[in-house]
Parts: sequence; structure tokens; C-alpha cells
Amino acid sequence: MSSGPKPRTPQQVRYAARRQERELRRTIDELSSRHVNGYRAALQAIGTEVEDLFPSVEVGVVVNVDIEVESPVSDALPVIREAVVNAAKHSGQDKIDVYSVVADGRLRTHVRDRGPGIDPVTIERILRGSERAMATRLASVGGTVTISSDSSGTEVTVEVPVL
Repeated sequence: MSSGPKPRTPQQVRYAARRQERELRRTIDELSSRHVNGYRAALQAIGTEVEDLFPSVEVGVVVNVDIEVESPVSDALPVIREAVVNAAKHSGQDKIDVYSVVADGRLRTHVRDRGPGIDPVTIERILRGSERAMATRLASVGGTVTISSDSSGTEVTVEVPVL
């Protein structure tokens, strides 16, 4: 008696399809980007990592202008990664949106979930806690991190100058 492949759940099939789509997008971006170390690819890598850690969560990444990753942009990436991981871990939602825009000499990246939100005391604790070192580092390069939250979700905005 041969045992064939185990049946897959709908969630496993969606995850496999998203993984293939990400790989295809990464290949297209590598071929079309004029940057060796592009920001779009860096954000998509964060999305891939988080989806691998939390297979039921989909991370959508939209970048309006691809730029080279160098300081201070590189300083923003660990903060963005932490925001995406926290949203996947705590929001209770299966979709996280990451949207990045370059305007007025600044890169603004928004990480948004549609969870129940977090209270202001918790936001203050987050900004004083382990994330404080990252926020301090961002401030040292002219960047900021803000957290806004209400009953429709939480949004973390990371902003740094583009040199």
C-alpha cells in the first residue's frame, strides 16, 4: 500500500501560492530594479520572513519608489521588521499592509493591521521599552517612529530622510 502525498489544508495551499508569488515578484524586481540593494526587495524579504514565521498571515508590500538601501534607510529596516512581527503576533489578523512612499526628501513606511487596536498606555510602554533603542537610533539619523491605534487597527509609521 503506497501512501501518497498528505492532503493539504486550504491554509497550506494559500501559503504555498503566496510563497511562489513572492519568489516570482522578487525575481521580477531583481531584473527591473536599477538598485543592487533595493528597498522594495528588503521590505519583501521582511514580508517573506514574517509569513514564514506566521504562515496564516499575509504581508502585502507596496513601494512607490525603489531606492538604494544605505544609511539612514538601512537603520529603518529593523524597526519596520519589528513592527511587522508585532502585528503578525498580536493583531489577530491574517493580513498586514506595508506601504512605503518617498516624498519631500523623506521615506515614510507604514505598517498597518486591522486588529482591535492597542491602548495608549501600551503604546507608551512599547516606545519606552525594547523598541526605544531602535527609536533612539532612528532619531540619531533624523528619523522618527510613531504608533497610532484605535478600534480599526494599529499603524506604525517609520520615517527617515533620504540622502
